[in-house]
Amino acid sequence: MQVLAIDIGLGTSDLLLYDSKEKNPENYLKLILPSPTKYFSRQVSSLKGDIFVGGYTVGGGLINKALKRHLKGNKVFISKEASKTISDDISEVKADGFLVVEDVLHPDIFLKEVDKEVLYFIESRCQCNIDKVLIAAQDHGFRKGVSDREVRIEFLKSFLKNGLKSAKFEAEDIIPENFTRWNSLKKQFNDFDIKNFAISDTSVVAALGAAFCAKKFPVITVDVGNGHTFAAIVDENYNVSAFLEHHTSKLTTEKLISFLKKMVDYNLSHNEIFDDKGHGAHTFFKIENISYDKIDIFVTGPRREELFCENDRVKFANPFGDVMITGCVGLLMQQSLV
Repeated sequence: MQVLAIDIGLGTSDLLLYDSKEKNPENYLKLILPSPTKYFSRQVSSLKGDIFVGGYTVGGGLINKALKRHLKGNKVFISKEASKTISDDISEVKADGFLVVEDVLHPDIFLKEVDKEVLYFIESRCQCNIDKVLIAAQDHGFRKGVSDREVRIEFLKSFLKNGLKSAKFEAEDIIPENFTRWNSLKKQFNDFDIKNFAISDTSVVAALGAAFCAKKFPVITVDVGNGHTFAAIVDENYNVSAFLEHHTSKLTTEKLISFLKKMVDYNLSHNEIFDDKGHGAHTFFKIENISYDKIDIFVTGPRREELFCENDRVKFANPFGDVMITGCVGLLMQQSLV
């Protein structure tokens, strides 16, 4: 059995191929590729004149910035579905100056996050047939007139209530309509005739993959991503006792440690994070007799060294010896494969 796990971040897209015949997980195939948003932003930067953009809704960030730069002196025609990459509110996309059309038949750029060419390459190189594809990407969600930070935190409260391992959508599950990126991923799988798949969230699988490294529980997991930082108290059953999510750029070491201490003491309020321009915080249940000075902290994410130094309690998570595949390991854990 071969299962491909793909963790799509802002900077990289990390791939890990689980193989049931391979007894040493460090021999699993690994690929670290530019993220789709980085790849497509480079494509935009290489083009001159008016351009046509089609395809699916993908994670924004770099591609949005590149497209808006291209608008200066050029026209950008974009399909309705692809335009949600820029904003779920099409009126905002039009106000930015994009020419939104129903569809683009011959696009200069075709946006997608499920890449069958990569899957074909892996199957060819490994002489295997991938039985299931697991993918993680972040989706804020959208509700007109409501901050996407509020939408995101309300969703996480529901998504995480049964623990990190259950926080996923299998192929047959219904994804809420207002989470357009995840629904786009599902549509891509269906359009590309990939029937066996599961979708999760990057923060969720990073926390799970970090907890994989723990020898005793509870632990704090912290994912210091390029865009967001997610921290959680995780018990031995991979249930989340409490969590917070913030924007990495708003954090310093001192500020984050202050938040973590309050989270462990169960007196960190949602408003304290939200009013600081983060997403928020929530407590599901309390674990007795824990303190910040004694609990182990497992840190992952590309910006981890900006906020943490390793010591006896603070450890950089490296499941199977590689910090880059922490989210992929979390995806495999959700399927009870590792």
